[in-house]
Amino acid sequence: MSALRALVFALHVFFVLALCPHTPRATFFFCPPPPPPSSPTNTFVVYVQATFANGTNNFTAFPVAGINGKEFSVTQFGTFYVDDDYITATASPTSAMLGRSQGTITVTGLVGGRLQVSLTLVFTSGLYNGSTLVLLGSANPIPQVAQVAVVGGTNNFTFATGFAELQPLNGVALNQVIKTTVTYKI
Repeated sequence: MSALRALVFALHVFFVLALCPHTPRATFFFCPPPPPPSSPTNTFVVYVQATFANGTNNFTAFPVAGINGKEFSVTQFGTFYVDDDYITATASPTSAMLGRSQGTITVTGLVGGRLQVSLTLVFTSGLYNGSTLVLLGSANPIPQVAQVAVVGGTNNFTFATGFAELQPLNGVALNQVIKTTVTYKI
């Protein structure tokens, strides 16, 4: 009788695996649905207009914490920035405003000022009005091009994944224009 049970069990496993070729781990109770087809990749470009605190009240990125006795800067380990930058349609700060880039930037590299970036692109007009897109990752300091992950979003970007390239257009300056190229899929 045990040989018969073993044969029935082996046939059951064979049929479940044969019927569920798309999954690496089929169960004995059901065959999970196949993965959805991959969506096409989409790309768009926006420009972040960041003004770092420079002794005036006209800033959108401000250091709020750091190491006591050290200057707070984008190259000083431990400096923590909050930012609420403008997003525009072109590199010109007077072009159409599409929303805000809000989040935090922390200098995490002991040497070289590597940055931990956590930003949400909040769209308030244009094609993506009412949507948000979340960017997260470790980035090189300005003026190098950085690549961070797209980790989700809302409305037009629900379940979005991909990456964003952050490219400063005017070197190291208090007023930064950062070309942000986002490549994502849903």
